[in-house]
Amino acid sequence: MSHDKPYQAGRIVAEISDFVLPMGLTVSLIKLAVNNITLYGKPFSFASDQVGSFQATVTESDLAAFLESRAPVGLKKFKIRAADGKLYIDAVKTMIIEVPAKAVCTLRIQGGTQMFVDIESVEISGVGAKNLVQSQLDQINPVLDVTEFPIKANLQTVESANGVLILKGTATP
Repeated sequence: MSHDKPYQAGRIVAEISDFVLPMGLTVSLIKLAVNNITLYGKPFSFASDQVGSFQATVTESDLAAFLESRAPVGLKKFKIRAADGKLYIDAVKTMIIEVPAKAVCTLRIQGGTQMFVDIESVEISGVGAKNLVQSQLDQINPVLDVTEFPIKANLQTVESANGVLILKGTATP
C-alpha cells in the first residue's frame, strides 16, 4: 500500500498525558478532536479545513507543585483546592516565623492564549495582605500559556471544580 497519496477520514481524536510545559507546569491531559481530516503517510501528518476542539486538564497537585517550584519569596508548602470556579490556596509564609497564608483566587483567560490567577482575597495569620501576594503572583502569571503547546490552540473557558482545572477551546491542526 502506498503512503504517498492522502487518505480522507471523518475524525481524529488524540490524548496527550503528563505534558510538561517549558515553564514547568504539568498538564495532566490534553484532548484534541478534529473532524474532516486528510492524513498523509510520509512523513505522517494530518490537515483539516475545520477547527477542532481542545481541552486541557490541570490537577490541584500539579498546580501546587508548579507554584512550589516558582514560589514567590517567602511562600511555600502550597495546597490547592479547585472548586466552585475558584482556587483555594493554602501556603506558609515565612517571615521571622512560619505563618499560615490563605488565598481565594479567580481564573482569567486573556487574549485566548493565557490563563492568569487573580487574587480575590488573602489572609496571612488573620491579616489581609492582598497587594503583597498579588505583586508576588504577578511574577508567576500567566500560569498557563497555550502558545507553548505543540498545537495552535485558542482558550475560551476555564472551569475549576472537583479538584481540577479544565480549559476548553479550539485547536487548529
